[in-house]
Amino acid sequence: SKEISKIESLILLSRVAGLNKYQTEAEKYLETYSSTLAKYSTQYKKDVAYLLGVGVLKTSDLDNLLDSSKINSALSREEMAVLVTKVLGKESEATKNSIVVLPFNDTSSISASAKPYVYYVYSQGIMAGMTDGSFSPKTALTRAQAASVFQRIYKKVDIKPSTTPSTNPNATSFVMLG
Repeated sequence: SKEISKIESLILLSRVAGLNKYQTEAEKYLETYSSTLAKYSTQYKKDVAYLLGVGVLKTSDLDNLLDSSKINSALSREEMAVLVTKVLGKESEATKNSIVVLPFNDTSSISASAKPYVYYVYSQGIMAGMTDGSFSPKTALTRAQAASVFQRIYKKVDIKPSTTPSTNPNATSFVMLG
């Protein structure tokens, strides 16, 4: 029932996304982003650089993830929904509809920017609501919940990195909330 931190979730996400499988590309991404990551105090720069290189994160996301006051703070359920959608490469699909209808009794508590992502992970059976009928978007994700999510997406992730970092002009910034 312990909460998963933002950096722990990024480490696990990078591994699910193929960090260990694509070491050459990961080293190249670390080299590419070394000056950008220099201001952050974490030993997991390679993990973050990999997520940057494959387009899951943008450099503008880093302060919200790696700032010393946030790096060890808990990841919320709606933040996980956004990260998972992006690592699955489904951001465009998730955000193509500007209006989504969610079945949760706390839908108004879900950030407007996160609703399409929450809808996507819910509709794909990746994340479910809570037993009380809520999604509980601002609640910290537990390690058990994170393990379930990673187990559900593990075989669905299909990232094949190139030796040059992602420069997708259509990628949107991932905003960590809270």
